[in-house]
Order: sequence, then C-alpha cells, then structure tokens
Amino acid sequence: MLTANVEFLSDTKQHLLEIEQHLKQIHHIKVDLLEPLDQQAPALISIDIHRGGEETAHAVAQVLYDALHANAATQGQKQISLVTIEGDRVDIESLDVEQITSVILGAEAGE
Repeated sequence: MLTANVEFLSDTKQHLLEIEQHLKQIHHIKVDLLEPLDQQAPALISIDIHRGGEETAHAVAQVLYDALHANAATQGQKQISLVTIEGDRVDIESLDVEQITSVILGAEAGE
C-alpha cells in the first residue's frame, strides 16, 4: 500500500470538497480530508493507494493536476504540495501529470 499526503492551500472549502469527491471516484484508494481549525493553515488529504500501482497513481496525479489548472483565473489562490514520508514537501504546481505520477511513485519507493 502507498500513502500520499497532499497539503492544499485553497481559497474555498468547496474547492477542497470537489477534489475529495474526484479522488473518491478512483478505484482502489481511500481518501481522508482533514480540514484545519485555523483557516490560514493548509488542509491535508491523505490518499491510500491499495492496488493498481502506476495506473492508480496516474489517475490521482491527473485529479491533482486538474485541480491546479482547471481555472486559470484563480491560479494564484491555490497551492498543492505532496508531503513525503520523510516530511519533505514537493510543490507540484509546475509539474505535468507524468511528473506528479513519478513523485507519487517515488514517495512509495522512499525517494
């Protein structure tokens, strides 16, 4: 099983709920949205990939990419960072889907 933790800084709760719903449509994963009490703190979405490997990681990466790039008008109002097991943060805003997939799979390998 692979666990990816993703931090979201977004201007709306609705945006986070939409991302959560899109992720929950992917088979073989479990998604938990943890909303902060402090509205200035990032929300955390924990994604457990149970099966599917690269294909499932690619589907997750596509949802994250789409969440960042769906509306160019609000581009500066949201940020998504992948948090590795070691606690390192990778800003995925400038990455394409394949690069995000590699980051997710790299987290599994401990890279």
